[in-house]
Amino acid sequence: MVVRRRYAPGVKFYCTVPIGEANPIISTNTDRYYYSSIKVQVFDQDDPLRRDAAQYSVPRWEHTFTAASDVVYKPGNSKRYQAVVEAYTVHLYRTAINTWASAPTAHQRETVEYLHDDGQSVTVQRRSTKYMGISLSSALSESSSVFAGSGVLYRVNGKGNLVRYVHDASGEFVDYSGQEIGWGWGGLRRIMAVRDHGLYTVDSGGALRYYHHNSAGSWDDSNGRVIGSGWAHPWVGAGRFGQLYAINSGGDLLYYEHDGAFAWTRTAKKIGGGWSAQGVFTGGTNCLYLVNAAGELRYYYHDDSLGWVKQNLGIGTGWGGLSPLGSSGNGEIYAVTGDGNLLFYRHDTSKRFLSGSGRTIGWGWGSASTHGLLPSAR
Repeated sequence: MVVRRRYAPGVKFYCTVPIGEANPIISTNTDRYYYSSIKVQVFDQDDPLRRDAAQYSVPRWEHTFTAASDVVYKPGNSKRYQAVVEAYTVHLYRTAINTWASAPTAHQRETVEYLHDDGQSVTVQRRSTKYMGISLSSALSESSSVFAGSGVLYRVNGKGNLVRYVHDASGEFVDYSGQEIGWGWGGLRRIMAVRDHGLYTVDSGGALRYYHHNSAGSWDDSNGRVIGSGWAHPWVGAGRFGQLYAINSGGDLLYYEHDGAFAWTRTAKKIGGGWSAQGVFTGGTNCLYLVNAAGELRYYYHDDSLGWVKQNLGIGTGWGGLSPLGSSGNGEIYAVTGDGNLLFYRHDTSKRFLSGSGRTIGWGWGSASTHGLLPSAR
């Protein structure tokens, strides 16, 4: 059982696994198995993890448990993180009545993703009371806010101008009128916002462009950078920077990826079929949501190898009356009601919505918005 405790913001790791020869997991007359240590390493979410070669990027932080205990890591900013947990085991076997030998140490590796410095916990626990093996569970503490941090949204107003809005960690907008930073955006087929002031657009001719502005709203290139053509699909979406999706006229879900130099490393990789362009929106890295005809919110998640980890997982009902919808990732979803109220939702890694989800954080979002809701994906 996971016990949640109230504590200051940070990522807290609870190790509930018995460690040491005095606490064997399996013990018979001839064999004993126990954990010698459990090591936790924290990386930035976007750091590559080379699981095949057991080589990793340099961790931001690490800690080794030698007994059941807990420890807090406080990154001190709003980036997302991933943790790698390695459990080292020892096998003792009897060679004589009073003699034991030790087999080579083995270890198990587990990962947990999308952690945030907002009062989140990771519990390392035994997978079974009879067999070796650990499992990880992640949850938000009861003291954490429904908001993971500040948020950035864009929309196109009735004049065709691009307006940028910023809210703080309590959901309060810095300027309810927003900041106009672009003109002539109303005729675009598609606009998608990603982190660090970046946006993708698809124009009427199917050209894909990337735009970037600074914190003051000034553009690097007001005409954008053309990075692709033939993008006149029924639906196009962006996950993180460099990660794009499209649904073609045949209902195929296609995946695209480019590097920091805008060189394409994956193009039109089919990862699904039978998709409708209606009700689909991206949810940050490797994640998509879909609101079906019954108003059910469905969740999809794939790994970096494009294999589906979750498909068509129902995580909510009654979403049919909310439009438009958008997500900034990290379980955060923005929605607009029929009367123009802007709502904010957030779910944890178990896809359970936090207390306070559905809070109204803005009004008047239902009109003069030709491109709907454009949250900046983290």
